[in-house]
Amino acid sequence: MSAGVAAYLSALPPQFRAAAETLRAGLKTLLPDHIACISYAMPGFRQPKPKGKLVAGYEAFTRHLCLPPALTAKIIRARQAELAP
Repeated sequence: MSAGVAAYLSALPPQFRAAAETLRAGLKTLLPDHIACISYAMPGFRQPKPKGKLVAGYEAFTRHLCLPPALTAKIIRARQAELAP
């Protein structure tokens, strides 16, 4: 985990930190070779190449967590079989 992501998570209230860490762990499982980063002021994962694009991000707010759909649509499509119940 990058220092920026660790700082972001440690600044969250405990209940949000636990939820964000669970979400982060799930994304890391789906994107094992991607790099943890802070981009657009939120933690996320970028492609593992120089100047790799952000492919998944998540944010914590006062009363909810957000997984922006525009960033994650490609992951969901590419990993649809793995995500099926």
